[in-house]
Amino acid sequence: MKIRNIVPAAVLMTAGLAALPGAAFAAEGVVFSAQTGASVPVHPGETVPVPLGVANVGDQDAAGIVINIRVVNDVELPTTFSNCRYYIDSNVEGAYCRFDTTITPEKVYRVDGFRVSTTAAATTVTPVIFQLLTLETAEKLGGIDALAADAAGQGNPVVTGTGAATTLAVSDLTLQRENATVGFASLTLILPSAPASASSPATASASASASASTTATAATTSGEDGGGLPVTGSDTTTIVGAGTGILALGLIGIVLARRRRTRFVA
Repeated sequence: MKIRNIVPAAVLMTAGLAALPGAAFAAEGVVFSAQTGASVPVHPGETVPVPLGVANVGDQDAAGIVINIRVVNDVELPTTFSNCRYYIDSNVEGAYCRFDTTITPEKVYRVDGFRVSTTAAATTVTPVIFQLLTLETAEKLGGIDALAADAAGQGNPVVTGTGAATTLAVSDLTLQRENATVGFASLTLILPSAPASASSPATASASASASASTTATAATTSGEDGGGLPVTGSDTTTIVGAGTGILALGLIGIVLARRRRTRFVA
């Protein structure tokens, strides 16, 4: 079994999440903090739940939040939730999702039912990157529809999720009191091990013959060294007769082979 993943910092610029100013992530008395848990194992071609955590480490309630979620390369984002606007830009798949849930301080919330998929041909994976914005900032920028349209590549449409809206549910993630408004939810790709090569019938037969030959040689040597009893009487006659018969068959085979070769040349 092989395990592969990529360090989050290596994909930050690729995902394009460094463009918004710091004011986009905080309001008076509200300080958002991205929360993550342990790395999630995933196989190629599999869909798995991934915890995306949100906390308010300020001292005032937040009326809601907008989360920009992005994945790259062999990680894919199912277009599931109706309160998200999904977009594609080159090798990036993303979604702007709006939540009107009141986010109180000292609690950790998670995006309920969030999942990602990996392609069947995946050989490496990158983390799920998510960025937290205040509702005020998102509205000033045109809301999630305008944000998604701006993030989409040229000619790529913005898509509304086909399922029910997702919500923020209280999470059991441990609160991390860091003012980190960009989070990285790690994935660990589990690749199948190469199957052990099976011995072919010819190899098995050769091994069996070699084993039998070794056994016979060992028995003969044992008799010559006096380690075993000598063969006498009628058994000796049988062995001599068998040896003579084998020799005769060998001579006949040689004669026949010569005749065949002579006919072929003629």
